[in-house]
Amino acid sequence: MAVVAAAAFTVAGIVVASYPSANPAVHRGAFGAPAQIASMVALCAVLAAVAVGEGRRRRRDPTGEHQGGPPAPPAGPAPPAG
Repeated sequence: MAVVAAAAFTVAGIVVASYPSANPAVHRGAFGAPAQIASMVALCAVLAAVAVGEGRRRRRDPTGEHQGGPPAPPAGPAPPAG
């Protein structure tokens, strides 16, 4: 996802640099469809990467092991030695 975001932001930057305009009525540069679409692709790639990262973090316990299957039984007192 990082590569997709970087490529889309690069495309958007090139489009904006090619047609520098401060007039939104012109629909070129930052206000044109190519720059807007590339920016949205980049934004969606970043948000998807964050969402996937958060989901992975929630599925792991503090020891770093994957939580899956039945939970472990609660630990009771240690049996007497001997």
